[in-house]
Amino acid sequence: MQRARRIVCTALLLGAGAAWCTEPRADPDSDAPEQPAAMVQGAAGGPASYAQALRTWQRPEDINAWLGARFEYDLARALRLSETQRERAGSLPIHEPSVFFESPRGVCVDIARFAVESLRVIDPQTRASYLMIEFNPVTLSGQTLRRHWVLAMPRRVPRRW
Repeated sequence: MQRARRIVCTALLLGAGAAWCTEPRADPDSDAPEQPAAMVQGAAGGPASYAQALRTWQRPEDINAWLGARFEYDLARALRLSETQRERAGSLPIHEPSVFFESPRGVCVDIARFAVESLRVIDPQTRASYLMIEFNPVTLSGQTLRRHWVLAMPRRVPRRW
């Protein structure tokens, strides 16, 4: 339902313009998710540990639902992972999936690693991999950001019988 609402709102905004659309606009000065995790329904329940999650989850949508309900964006970490900081201090470790599960706070590369490594365990046929998108540099709080990491999965082609 929420996806449909976003699509409708996007279509309306691209058309004649609709001031009544209830979806908040994205902050152009941030790479944080548009909707805080606390606002997502269904945050209660779910697997108690990462090991249990790997036994319970079966599809990419299961991981996505868990992330949508629990992930919290960490702006300070985003700034520490910026181009500017990496040039000065070197790289910063990316959260291991089991550590991320216990405290799902981070940035795009943390989510990407969590999703890729989790999918490789629960559904190897997805052929999960990383996709790094390099965009025109953006300056945020004096730090240069230019990369975004996401999960990539080749499109599944249905079998023909």
